[in-house]
Amino acid sequence: SKVSTQNIQPTAAAVPRPLPDDKVAATLAVDPELGAGLEVEFVEGQGYRVESIRPSPGQPSMRMGDLLVSVNGRSLALTNEDDADEVLANELRHGVPLILQRPTS
Repeated sequence: SKVSTQNIQPTAAAVPRPLPDDKVAATLAVDPELGAGLEVEFVEGQGYRVESIRPSPGQPSMRMGDLLVSVNGRSLALTNEDDADEVLANELRHGVPLILQRPTS
């Protein structure tokens, strides 16, 4: 049986929703030799807290204390560190979009 596509409307491009005030969109910089230059600590159910940022390659939109909550649209706010590590490792590349949560204090 044939399906008519005449009345099918193109799907609208996803409009990015504004982020809450404590969230920041960022892009990861990864150097082929130096990596991302980040030290992070897993926080159960929240993501990864940024502990240090090396000058190279540098992460201009990231601050120490930020919580990395999402990478490439995939949540890092998991209860299992191994699961979160796997998501992070699979998505870690130059230019990948991140969502950071800023400390409120």
